Amino acid sequence: MEESFFCRIFALPFMKYAATIGFFDGVHLGHSFLLSQLKRQAEERGMGTLAVTFATHPRELLTGVPVPLLTSGQERVSLLRSLAGNVAVLDFAEVRTLTAADFLCFLRDKYDVRLLLMGYDHRFGSDRLSSPAGYAACGRSAGVEIVFAEQAPEGAVSSSAVRDALLRGDVAAAATMLGRPYSFGGAVVHGRGLGRTIGFPTANILPSEPRQLMPESGVYAARLFVRSGAASSGSEWRAVVNVGTNPTVGNLALSVEAHLPDYKGADLYGSSVVLSFLRRLRGECRFPSLDALRDRIALDILSL
Repeated sequence: MEESFFCRIFALPFMKYAATIGFFDGVHLGHSFLLSQLKRQAEERGMGTLAVTFATHPRELLTGVPVPLLTSGQERVSLLRSLAGNVAVLDFAEVRTLTAADFLCFLRDKYDVRLLLMGYDHRFGSDRLSSPAGYAACGRSAGVEIVFAEQAPEGAVSSSAVRDALLRGDVAAAATMLGRPYSFGGAVVHGRGLGRTIGFPTANILPSEPRQLMPESGVYAARLFVRSGAASSGSEWRAVVNVGTNPTVGNLALSVEAHLPDYKGADLYGSSVVLSFLRRLRGECRFPSLDALRDRIALDILSL
């Protein structure tokens, strides 16, 4: 992810760009609102649009503490491209020492940025300017127009708020803020095979993003899309998903297991899949026996 994904395949020669900056984790509705403003500002000036993001979350580099992610780098870039057209992925470690003025000159010289749309709560530069007037003055000296974005009319939507909802298990609230169900991609890997022994085989999913944020432990109604690797590639199935440690059978590590009640095809081992969470059915709990667990799963399926 250190390389730049910036491309100008459809750009006119010597086109100037309007840009905005952020990590854009989740690419939620707040980000969509910001990027819609960017497109409007660019169109009014005959410029192209550019979303500037980072390979690693800046807070992780500043604090040394891993940040749970709502989207993988690849998914984030794909979503940003769909909304902004062009995307530049920067190495934050290489620009973190630049002052606001130096960073604006960097964007101007490397990406032909002539307008920067700043989010209403955004700051950049090692000198941490405290006022809009300070950023506007830096922009004038760098030849970059600074425009300040409006806040979304329905109120602030943040990646932190989406994370908080997921950590409560409220995947419906997260979907409202994201504008789509919370989803992640991964691979189907071998598990302990206990689901099959009680009549409910599961697909054990290993997220492709090691820092992918998992919803609160529990059982969820979901959809599983098979991207590749199986005879059912390109198909989507309803799923009962358990996120947790399966206390009835004594797992030690967190796992994500999806039972597909309608699936009758070949095993999915090694397949690339996307799991989308629709709603929480119940919390995870320990059952007195495997028979009790089997009965509860049957009820969960009826709740889909």
